[in-house]
Amino acid sequence: MGDIKSKLNYFNTIGLVAMEGRGFSNPVDIAIDSTQRIYVLSRTNPDQTEGIRIGICNMDSEYFGDFGEYGTGKGQFIWPTSIVFDSEDRLFLADEYNNRISVFDKSGKFIFCWGEKGNSEGKLNGPSGIAFDIEGNLLVVDHLNNRIQRFTDKGEFISSWGQKGNDLGQFNLPWGISVNNIGEVIVSDWRNNRIQKFSSEGKILNSYPDSDKLNIFNRPSSAVMDDDGYLYVADWGNERVKVLNSKGKLIQELKGEGSLSIWAEEFLDANLDQKKFRNQSDLDPVLDSNVKTAYEASSRIEKYFWGPISIKIDNQGYLYVVETNRHRLQVYSILKDI
Repeated sequence: MGDIKSKLNYFNTIGLVAMEGRGFSNPVDIAIDSTQRIYVLSRTNPDQTEGIRIGICNMDSEYFGDFGEYGTGKGQFIWPTSIVFDSEDRLFLADEYNNRISVFDKSGKFIFCWGEKGNSEGKLNGPSGIAFDIEGNLLVVDHLNNRIQRFTDKGEFISSWGQKGNDLGQFNLPWGISVNNIGEVIVSDWRNNRIQKFSSEGKILNSYPDSDKLNIFNRPSSAVMDDDGYLYVADWGNERVKVLNSKGKLIQELKGEGSLSIWAEEFLDANLDQKKFRNQSDLDPVLDSNVKTAYEASSRIEKYFWGPISIKIDNQGYLYVVETNRHRLQVYSILKDI
């Protein structure tokens, strides 16, 4: 029948910069619960720690509140990196400063945590991405130890794989992780500028690109694979989202198409001076020759991705791109045709 071509179409934007309440502050990840509510992890910045929290919303931009606070105490976090739900709708959070995994219920009530800094089995040094395998165990990207560790959902160490290097199966500051529908593990090997795919036991299966001469990615931070084997990558250093087909060929590259969110429209309607100033501004300028990098271009053109750090797919066929520098989510529908 031939290969199925998959592509992304822009659908919606959710978000608004805010240090508290409705909005996000340098979001770094999302997780979606069993009712399709979206939990958005705001990491904020060191000078505005009041913005750190997990906000709860949905695709229609309804806001249901938030929880979390800055600190080292139980239930607090300082440098949160990733969140994921288990099958019981418990929310697991990785904190690379506190070197621990914290667990909350859907309402934000703290349940328990585990983690201790170190490099021996079961200890952590800068945990980043987290994901559940098909058996319900938690996979943790042990970022500064350049390995993947597997724990039970109670925090008991099971196994690990990986070491520092650039050979297949090795890592150099890996960041994101996901698991596809057959249990294969997708790791964003950040500094090696590649995505690696492993079996559920940690055996290397593939690398994207399959040659270090192709230079497709620049510091990729997150990747997910759909049921047909298409790979969607947050190419953080290039300020892009890239789509590879099931054969590993690059078939689509997006710069971003973000529009005003409902929250932003309501804010401007309540602040007419700012709305007037915005209407007079050129938000899609023709860039001059002094703009040399994708980062500079994205900082000047509002619709572009700026800091696409995390990428997730829900069970409704939508793909979410978390933009840390524009404090928003860009949502895309995944279209398929023969």
